Amino acid sequence: MNKTDYKNLEKSLGELKEQYEIFLTLDEQDLSEVNKKAVKISVIKCFEICYDSLWKHIKRYLKEQDGLVELKNSPIPLFRNAHENLLLDKEMHKRLVQYNKIRNDAAQYCSIEKAMAALDKVEDFIHDATEIYETMTQEE
Repeated sequence: MNKTDYKNLEKSLGELKEQYEIFLTLDEQDLSEVNKKAVKISVIKCFEICYDSLWKHIKRYLKEQDGLVELKNSPIPLFRNAHENLLLDKEMHKRLVQYNKIRNDAAQYCSIEKAMAALDKVEDFIHDATEIYETMTQEE
């Protein structure tokens, strides 16, 4: 029985998908450059929120489903635990570590180029986060 409440992850993933769909149509929209930049920043912020929600839900899942109690409160060691406990395969584990770097680069915002680089990986992240969500919730 799955006790974890996934509403926050579901909501953040839905918001990310919605904002990303708007981003994909930017070239077709008659928006100012300022508004286009605002949409891009919104997608990046939704990515950050969804990423944070994902790794925290993975932690809850490992505690409740696998009985792991001594888990680090940090994504990288947590992804390793998730891989060792067969929630993530090797390739998914590698991609999540890459998303961690992208998320940290985007969140620091010391470079607009680094933040905007996150846009290149959002579609892949949506796919992977959806797959993990479905595995944890046993939904399709």
